[in-house]
Amino acid sequence: MPHSLNHYVAWREDIPMVHLTKSESDLVEQLLDDLATAIDDVPDVDPAYANKTKIQKLLYFAIDEFDLPVTYSWYLAGAVVPDRSIGPSSVPGIDVATDSPPGPTISEVDDEVGSPSEDPSTIDPILFNDTTGSSSPTNLRAYVSRDDLLAFYRRVLPDVWHEETMRFLQNFYQETAPERYRLLYIESTHIRTHLSDLATAIECHLEAETPTRSIAETRRALELSISDFHYYLRSDKELRETFNAVVDGTDLIEDALMMLAKRPTADYTASHLDAVRRLQDFFFYYVWKYPCLRISQTTATGPHADELRTEHATEFETFHNVLHDERGALASTLADAGLRPGPNDYPPVDDQQLAERLSNLSAEYLE
Repeated sequence: MPHSLNHYVAWREDIPMVHLTKSESDLVEQLLDDLATAIDDVPDVDPAYANKTKIQKLLYFAIDEFDLPVTYSWYLAGAVVPDRSIGPSSVPGIDVATDSPPGPTISEVDDEVGSPSEDPSTIDPILFNDTTGSSSPTNLRAYVSRDDLLAFYRRVLPDVWHEETMRFLQNFYQETAPERYRLLYIESTHIRTHLSDLATAIECHLEAETPTRSIAETRRALELSISDFHYYLRSDKELRETFNAVVDGTDLIEDALMMLAKRPTADYTASHLDAVRRLQDFFFYYVWKYPCLRISQTTATGPHADELRTEHATEFETFHNVLHDERGALASTLADAGLRPGPNDYPPVDDQQLAERLSNLSAEYLE
């Protein structure tokens, strides 16, 4: 495990972890049983295409539709049920092997309650102790009949199941994300998609093939998405305190892309592909996570929302240091791969461009 991830694990051990309540666990297990029945019933829904993203969102759809007393919040990949173990293997009849799709491609990774791919032990268990003495019924039928739930799942399954994961997330955010954060979530998905495209392009070059999208095209698209991401983040007063640290992180990504684009594609090596994959993890689990810790506190819903807010408030207080340390470790990795620029690598900025940038920054500040 990289040194920075060891640091992350040690830091996480200082945060009190809590466990899923029995009442919520019972309801979720019953939801999963009915979901399994619906998957069997719907033609052309192949269990082999299950992943954690889709299972989590299907749970959320039912919890929201039938107002079930299960805690959730908007977090890294949107609305998630707070149990790190929920995935394809949780659904009866789905082969456990589908929990671990081959390769580290971020577009299909099961990441909404996960952590860096190098070490699954760093997964954030946003769970709860059953200490409230809640008298809420634990039988799902007290909230929704089996027929109604199965009819609901049969209706939503086809659209969810057959979409590529990142496309599904974009549509999910467009339709269900809180309006305040909607564009930020959509833009985070664009950034992840562009980073995935970048990794795919490098793989193609390493195999002497031509990618469908060039490095230069991907770089331009990523830079535009990062600019929009900055704007939406800076526009939210509550998230603004994360802005400077987030920009430091995305600057590292943009600098690496600049250096990659300068290099002849024939000179790409496996170290460049590894570096880009680390950039994928860095954006999602560190840069994006920082504002998400605040978003989760604002959007926590359900019988144990207060515990969830407290958990993420505690983590937020020290996460700036975690992000800073990971940025430093990643910068060293990028330097080793020749992807850290020197002073002469940056293009000159003329007076007109500088004036426009300062004007834009002033306008953002005054909003």
